[in-house]
This record gives sequence, structure tokens and C-alpha cells, in this order.
Amino acid sequence: MLSESLTDNLFCKSVFENPLKERDYEIEFILDNFNIANIANSKKDGFDGELDSLNDEVSGGERQKIALARTFLSSADVWLFDEPTSALDKESKKSFYYLIEKYKNTKLIIIISHENLDLYDEIVEF
Repeated sequence: MLSESLTDNLFCKSVFENPLKERDYEIEFILDNFNIANIANSKKDGFDGELDSLNDEVSGGERQKIALARTFLSSADVWLFDEPTSALDKESKKSFYYLIEKYKNTKLIIIISHENLDLYDEIVEF
């Protein structure tokens, strides 16, 4: 679950501004992999529609997709995910793990998850 302050920061901008503002060359890739265009197109104002943490138009899975898209488009060297696929459908999970595979050689990626996948280079159990 996203923290209240992160949720407020994440959803106070339009669907388009939020995850896609930084790196235009990857917009189409992210739009396709997380169906962000479908999310935006299903909203009253499309990509210009404002999102906030109390917006009933956006499901938990859609919020998670927007948050993941924002992360994948960030320039951070380290990405930390806590149960990143918990609200995602099967196809979105595949997209998430495809993107992790794509970026794992250029980023330090830490995933906290109950899923045990072959994708991980190292697994630390607590």
C-alpha cells in the first residue's frame, strides 16, 4: 500500500504529467506495457484529468500501474519495490517483470515480495 504522502504526490497531477513527463522516448513503451492510455482514455478528461488519492475513477491496480510507470521512467539509480504486483492483473505482472529484466543491468533493483521467481539474482530471506 502506498503511503499517504506518496499517494498525495503521485496522484495530484494529471495522468499524462505524472509518470510520463521526464523521458519522452519511453512514453510509448510504458503506455503499452501498463495500458496507461486505456486508463487515461477511460477518464472524463483523458490524459489531462487530475488524479488525487481519493479519486474513485482509478482502481488500485490502475494506481499501481501509474506508480510503476513513474518509477520505470525515473532516473534513480536504485529502485525499491514493496509487493509491486499485488494489485496487478496477469498481463501487467508479465510487463512488470519484463521491464525489471530490461533494466536490471543498469539499476540496483530491490524487490520485497512473497513471490519466488527465477528473475532475481539474489534472494535474501528474513
